[in-house]
Amino acid sequence: MAFLATWDKVPKEQLLAVFERGNFAGVDEMRTNERLFNRVASMGVNDIAMACQYKFTPAPALDIPVTSFEGLADNTIDAGAPRTACQRMLLAPLV
Repeated sequence: MAFLATWDKVPKEQLLAVFERGNFAGVDEMRTNERLFNRVASMGVNDIAMACQYKFTPAPALDIPVTSFEGLADNTIDAGAPRTACQRMLLAPLV
């Protein structure tokens, strides 16, 4: 994990090799585009850190819709369901 704290000191090719071993998308593009590498490398390192540090804790599933793929056009749930679920979870009306 010490590697992750000093990732910006690691040579670019070595970091890209880590991304390749992790099956990250866009490694070839990052190899040839310095601007892209500079913008994306930190996110890749954060992904690795999350995977290394994540601890699963069993808990009941949330009783609310978490993702809406099409915003207001998404008709898979009633438009008022998220507000109702949030109010129920917060035990207070949303204002």
